[in-house]
Amino acid sequence: MTKIPLISIVDDDKPVREATRGFIMSLGYAAETFPSGEAFLKSDRARDTACLLTDVQMTSVNGLELQR
Repeated sequence: MTKIPLISIVDDDKPVREATRGFIMSLGYAAETFPSGEAFLKSDRARDTACLLTDVQMTSVNGLELQR
């Protein structure tokens, strides 16, 4: 059985997070959403993430810092 790659979406704008999640799932991928970089890093899903989509301008940890 092939494991579906997980795409994690980090954005502080809930409608954007949910719309992106719906689009990613419609393409057949697994998707998880997080409201902040901190929430993503604290989650147990960070290790399972194959691709990270993140907003660049967020409070606290921005998208570029999160990618690092």
